[in-house]
Amino acid sequence: MIRTSTLLSQYLIQFLKIRLICIGNNKHDYIQSAIDDYSGRLRRFCQLEIIYIKSEKVVRGIPEQKILEEEKNRTLRSLHKEDYSILLDPLGKEYNSQEFAALFRAFPLTGKKQFNFIIGGPLGCSADLRKYCQFCLSLSRLTVTHQLARVFLLEQIYRALTIIHKHPYHK
Repeated sequence: MIRTSTLLSQYLIQFLKIRLICIGNNKHDYIQSAIDDYSGRLRRFCQLEIIYIKSEKVVRGIPEQKILEEEKNRTLRSLHKEDYSILLDPLGKEYNSQEFAALFRAFPLTGKKQFNFIIGGPLGCSADLRKYCQFCLSLSRLTVTHQLARVFLLEQIYRALTIIHKHPYHK
């Protein structure tokens, strides 16, 4: 017997909106190709929007904090209080695929409009941006480039939604 809360979650997840907010543009065609692939796959399960925030150039003599502050200000202009914002951060909480799927299953019960996943640039994100977000997520204890993290996150979102919808992708 299927519980009512499971049916409700599966119904509400169809209206899921996800925004991926990235500091900096994609520099490599293979990264963009993978992003396009997972974006297309995700259309079956949610509305996905990818926003690219202009990154500051790292120049000798300009303090990193000043660069992070400017990137934070640009990022905050894209965020709304009624959204659930998750910052990708090496110090964030790690999940396995089932636990990550549970985050999406529980989302309709939060009363928030959409998920924002924020991926910093080469210098990461400021402490203020970390404080603004409701949650910090770590994809891995390994270090990956911010561009590769975009692909990794999209694949994990796709995997989580296929788990919820009992699609055979996750085995």
